[in-house]
Amino acid sequence: MDNKTKKIIKEEWLSAFPGLSAFSQNKLYKIIGPAICGIELINLPRSENYRPHFVIYPLYKADIKSCLAYPVLMFEFYNGRNLQLDLPYNDVNEKLKEAIQIVSDSLQLSLEDDVPLNSFYNLIDDVQKYDSTYQSATASNASLLEFRFYLALYAGSESQIQSTLDQIERASKNWNLKIFEAAFGDFGAWFQKLQHVASNKDFLLKQVEANKLDKKISQLASSDLTL
Repeated sequence: MDNKTKKIIKEEWLSAFPGLSAFSQNKLYKIIGPAICGIELINLPRSENYRPHFVIYPLYKADIKSCLAYPVLMFEFYNGRNLQLDLPYNDVNEKLKEAIQIVSDSLQLSLEDDVPLNSFYNLIDDVQKYDSTYQSATASNASLLEFRFYLALYAGSESQIQSTLDQIERASKNWNLKIFEAAFGDFGAWFQKLQHVASNKDFLLKQVEANKLDKKISQLASSDLTL
């Protein structure tokens, strides 16, 4: 599919979700507190169709390259017949309008206003409840709990910080530590770092702010995470 058509599609999605900014031709993002959230229009192989996905990337990694390496959360959207949204690039009418409405109705996070911590937590709880990938996969589950921890720390919720650390300790008993170590390194060292950071919010804020200033994302619109 030619770039002109893809640009038209991108502009249609940006018009429907004005809180987002174009990171690239098919990636529409905004910053919400310690995270990058948005919609990716992912090409389907061997076809001229694409699917919208909702994504969240962390902003607390060592640098922006590490932050954008892999989303902490990613999911697709489905129509009323429980079918994935396969959208042709050459259609900017009914199918696209229907898809935009489905995405708008499905989103649990505001892409325009500040977002309360509970909205993120409700989304995470739903993913853990209904998506088997995050229930059974050690690395995905650990990444999501780590994200939950940093959300609580950024928002300043002492009760949720401790609750999440307790949840990590319980969940880790069922993790495959070889898989965990391949993704995060030694579990003990990783968990001790979280415990240390829990009492040093300034460290997190400085890291997030440093990443926000990176020229790759400095043009993105932003809103805050609130309690």
